[in-house]
Amino acid sequence: MKKTKILVFVLLVALCLSCFAACNKTPKELVDARDYLYNQYKEFDGKATPADFNRVGAVMINGTKYPIEWTVEVKTEGQSESVKVVKNEDGTVTVDVDEKAAVEISYDLVATISNAKGKTITVTFHHTVPQFKELTYAEYYATKAGKTVVVKGVITAIISKERGNTVNGFYMQDQDGGYYVYGMVSGQTPESLGLKVGMTVRAAGEKDIYNGTHEIKDAGVEILDETITAVTPADYTEIFTKAAKLSDEALTAKQSTVVTLKGVTVKENGGSDGSYYYFELAGKKSYVRISSSACPLTKDEITAFKAGFESSFGKVGNVTGIISLYDGSFYLTPISGTPFTDLQLPVLSDADAVAFEKGALTFMSLIGYDGSYDLAFQGSAYTDVVISWALDKEYAGVSIADNKLVVELQEEAQTIKLVATIKRGEATDTKEFEVAIDAATTQEYLAKMVDAPAAGTYKIAMDTTAAGGTVLYFDGTLNNRGALVTTEKAAKAADVVVEAVEGKEGVYTLKVGDKYLVGYLNGDYNNIKLDTTAGEWKWNDEIKSFTCTFVDKNGTETTFYFGTYVNKSGQVGNTMSLSAISYVTGENASKVGASQFVGHIATLVEADYKAVAIDAPAAGTYKIAMDTTAAGGTVLYFDGTLNNRGALVTTEKYEKAADVVVEAVEGKEGVYTLKVGDKYLVGYLNGDYNNIKLDTTAGEWKWNDEIKSFTCTFVDKNGTETTFYFGTYVNKSGQVGNTMSLSAISYVTGENASKVGASQFVGHIATLVEADYKAVAIDAPAAGTYKIAMDTTAAGGTVLYFDGTLNNRGALVTTEKYEKAADVVVEAVEGKEGVYTLKVGDKYLVGYLNGDYNNIKLDTTAGEWKWNDEIKSFTCTFVDKNGTETTFYFGTYVNKSGQVGNTMSLSAISYVTGENASKVGVSQFVGYVGNRDFVSETPVEKTDEEKLAEIKVPGTVEKDFDLDENATWTVKSGEGIAISGTKATVTRGEEDSTVVITATIGEATKDFTIVVKAKTKIYVDADNKITLIIQDYAEVSGWTNSTQYKTIDAGKATISVDKGTNTGKFYTSGYEWRTYQNENPTITVEAKEGYTIVSVKITYTIKNTGVLLNGETQVASGTVITVNGTKIELTVGNTGTATNGQVKITAIEIVYAAA
Repeated sequence: MKKTKILVFVLLVALCLSCFAACNKTPKELVDARDYLYNQYKEFDGKATPADFNRVGAVMINGTKYPIEWTVEVKTEGQSESVKVVKNEDGTVTVDVDEKAAVEISYDLVATISNAKGKTITVTFHHTVPQFKELTYAEYYATKAGKTVVVKGVITAIISKERGNTVNGFYMQDQDGGYYVYGMVSGQTPESLGLKVGMTVRAAGEKDIYNGTHEIKDAGVEILDETITAVTPADYTEIFTKAAKLSDEALTAKQSTVVTLKGVTVKENGGSDGSYYYFELAGKKSYVRISSSACPLTKDEITAFKAGFESSFGKVGNVTGIISLYDGSFYLTPISGTPFTDLQLPVLSDADAVAFEKGALTFMSLIGYDGSYDLAFQGSAYTDVVISWALDKEYAGVSIADNKLVVELQEEAQTIKLVATIKRGEATDTKEFEVAIDAATTQEYLAKMVDAPAAGTYKIAMDTTAAGGTVLYFDGTLNNRGALVTTEKAAKAADVVVEAVEGKEGVYTLKVGDKYLVGYLNGDYNNIKLDTTAGEWKWNDEIKSFTCTFVDKNGTETTFYFGTYVNKSGQVGNTMSLSAISYVTGENASKVGASQFVGHIATLVEADYKAVAIDAPAAGTYKIAMDTTAAGGTVLYFDGTLNNRGALVTTEKYEKAADVVVEAVEGKEGVYTLKVGDKYLVGYLNGDYNNIKLDTTAGEWKWNDEIKSFTCTFVDKNGTETTFYFGTYVNKSGQVGNTMSLSAISYVTGENASKVGASQFVGHIATLVEADYKAVAIDAPAAGTYKIAMDTTAAGGTVLYFDGTLNNRGALVTTEKYEKAADVVVEAVEGKEGVYTLKVGDKYLVGYLNGDYNNIKLDTTAGEWKWNDEIKSFTCTFVDKNGTETTFYFGTYVNKSGQVGNTMSLSAISYVTGENASKVGVSQFVGYVGNRDFVSETPVEKTDEEKLAEIKVPGTVEKDFDLDENATWTVKSGEGIAISGTKATVTRGEEDSTVVITATIGEATKDFTIVVKAKTKIYVDADNKITLIIQDYAEVSGWTNSTQYKTIDAGKATISVDKGTNTGKFYTSGYEWRTYQNENPTITVEAKEGYTIVSVKITYTIKNTGVLLNGETQVASGTVITVNGTKIELTVGNTGTATNGQVKITAIEIVYAAA
């Protein structure tokens, strides 16, 4: 019994301990928060912190915010006050360190993360504050990467994110050399500190060396002297001239210093991204670089520089910039929009001018599209140098005309040689260029966007045609901004392999070659990269594409899609970059396909089109087509040109058909113009001939309902007013024409109407629709031209077509592509009822015994085939290997492994008749003879209900929005939305309201419920207290970013500021009303007549240790100030020694009373 009690006791203790352990287990979300925070700052762990820096006050995990309490544990004895944590109003903290520490200070920075239930987890970062020592240039240059450096100098150029750069920093120099600050500590920017070129500053940070460039990163910056000091560029002409190469120590030692080179020759613009602007001196070629990520110039300065550079080629002058290095070699970073000065074109002899222009002459090395390409006809600098061009031999589809290379792509790619002859005076020379010309796209493709994710190989496509773009395909590469590069050619689209991630439902990887597409935060930018480690992508059913999720630059977990948009200039992008999903969902869903475009996973299908003639005239863009197949011709399309007989030239390729714009003539019913490019088609009498011309003056065309086409009317050569149509006819030799010329309407109307489509053919205005073909089996034999097809879809196969060839087993080889199916001519055998021959080209299909095998062959001697009405196909009969006369059909079957065949071979008729007839279409498949028919046309007309199901409406609105133009819209219930056509006007009330609107298409309707958000109040006045939020006041008042507003009207009180050009500016970055210490402003809160102010509370954030002052008393943010008077005046001071503090007001609360 005693043993039993002991055992029970032990079990109870174990159970309690396990419960205690379970209860104290750290929640997973806290572990995730800790890991996220550590990953955010792990690169700084163990690093020195020579200057103050900021840290976040919370992290967001799966939509939940977890606050962080930061503390420091100073390890160095006697230095406990040298490192402090200061909380900022925006929720972040500043770690305030002693920048001038007398000794090195070791400390731990501890982050305690908590959840709503009070559970916590900590993560510790180890740091040191280095002993303060200001370095000379020589000491700085000798310091190794990773060490702390402190330097001072005069600022020579500034780079900042506000100017569009990817980093905050600047260049500075002293009397011995230059320094490049590439990255400032969190919380500091050039703008927040008020940095200006010419100020003297001190920077403390970590030394780095990148591609030979010495840099300071994560720098804390202190202004030492605001006085502007001019820096005179050092003359480096002699040093550059004497240097043997651009990496010589004498040339690169004082990098980041401003220098001037005299007597340089301006050369070409180049580089992979066009950012290199070359110059030459003493036989050495260097460049000025306009970096896309770190350039001191403003956008306007860059634009002006580029324009000036284009017109400066060949000129000689001076260039000024900052010594910069790439791979240890010298180049210049500009500090102004005019780095090249005192430029003049040197006088050269004829021979030297020709040599100069020969060296400068370039031409593209690859042409991928039909078109005309400009050829330089004069020198770029010496315009009296004449350049002429020739081909070294004749090339198909390539010619030179009017200083252009005219290219029409051929079926096969080719390489041509262009020869330029360069001449001035008696001096002459030549230069050759090899140009690779792509093959023509023999097959047009259509991108079919997938509706649901599935593992497989796809393309990524994006259709921007609605914004004047085109269909674009990801080509497998990324640009230097982390976006997918695209091509218009489907044949050059990269394969993207979609693979499901095991154990994660709805999560996939996107693989290109041997690497994966990965979305990530690159500094401040949301980029895509190709990496050996897979990134995760989730399917978004609303936008029908993949998305990725990561924490953005603001610390917010955000979901991104890849796509593009229409910019402020109205141009649509041609790359696919990451954007927040909010741009294409919710209230922005209606913008998709209009101004926002999503990249989709797609399959490519070969396109085929047919021309569908219009039945009635309507303004729009069309093709002109003519079908002469009934006379042995084909479908022809007007290609946009005329021949010398005034007829429309045609092409068999629909992709080369010209656009013809039909426009109604105002005030003339039934009269239209036909425009091609910038000219009009005009019918006219040309001598004795009825011709068409392209003219800038429009001609008139009337619709003829009998022939369903346009006609024109003018007086013919006999003086008779005659109406003409465009078309062709069968001539006396039985040949049908291949151009469309004018003929009198009488040829195709009245008693001649029956000739239309037989010997007379009318050109029609038509639309191109995507067509899908099938072969429809004939029910009875008849002479004619057909296809042989076989449908094996019931057994997991597809529809197959005989391609005109046989395999080595005497079976018909097949293709899945209808357009590659061979023509099979069925001819009746004279004198033998029900017997036919099947001809392919110039040979006949013949069934025969080949040894022991029942085969088919192609032979010049015809074989006989009989129609079998039971299987609705042809059969042949011969003696088989057993000596038995047997009837055979061509087809296939499902083998013992369950696989269905893909050729058509001969089998005995017994397999598909009698008791086996039920197997046809299940395990036995018969090849049949059929005619072409259209399965469908795209777009397929959807039902009204299907159209309504595709309509998207925002669920919550605050402003006017557009509705789908395909529906009729009405308000069913609620207030706050008025509808006029497709424009929904929103009126926001005092409270949120629910509105139901109805969309109607035909007889179908669908209701949409929308919440109209309450209007933003300019301020709240209740219980003798005015509460004013700057963000709300700015929104209702129409304030714009970076604009100065000196007075706020709060009803019974006003708030005003005075002095300065910056104080009173509103910024959307923090929705704040800023005041600046260095402008010495006064902030006045004053009651209006009949009222007094009891108290004032101002909520604000700070920069540069600014603080609000009431007299000499510092007033912290959110502190209630007792007034009991008609007004109070406040000023801006500083809690430290800085003179450039900022107080950024976000809210004001005023308690008032009646006077």
